[in-house]
Amino acid sequence: MTLAKDQTRGPTEIQTLVTSAFPNITSINVAETVQNVAELVGKLALGLKLASRSTLALGVLVFLLVLLFQLVSARADVQQLRMLGLTPWQIWSFQTLSYGALSVIGTWIGAVLAIAVSWAIVFFGFDGRIEINILAILQIWTMSLGASVLGIGTLSFREIKNARNQLELGSGQL
Repeated sequence: MTLAKDQTRGPTEIQTLVTSAFPNITSINVAETVQNVAELVGKLALGLKLASRSTLALGVLVFLLVLLFQLVSARADVQQLRMLGLTPWQIWSFQTLSYGALSVIGTWIGAVLAIAVSWAIVFFGFDGRIEINILAILQIWTMSLGASVLGIGTLSFREIKNARNQLELGSGQL
């Protein structure tokens, strides 16, 4: 079978003619295969980004729940600080500073460990190099820090408000 250069037929039609004329020949359209693989990798990357963002959001939620339980269980500490003569503002400042420092340190350690584990997986598992996107790391850290500050401020303010209400009612217990 001879095929002259025909401008009216595309590569796909020529491939179909060759495979129908010679049934024992298998052909693969490389351009189409590469395009399909690129689409698949793009969808995989999108899925991984979605999974990482949802994991981060759940991590922040778990952090805020742990913080809530910690603040609720810290009522005895608040009572001791009040007995020592600290004002509600001083107690709020102390709690905000201590929980804020814990949040910032935890966020930085988590970010460093995430980068180290990602690098190790890519380097040792896939024999590749990883490109560290500083903007994405700053975005994630800012989101975590913002959630930490908002949670600490809200929960600490609520505890101070509860302490004031109980002191105004004359209750000796916080």
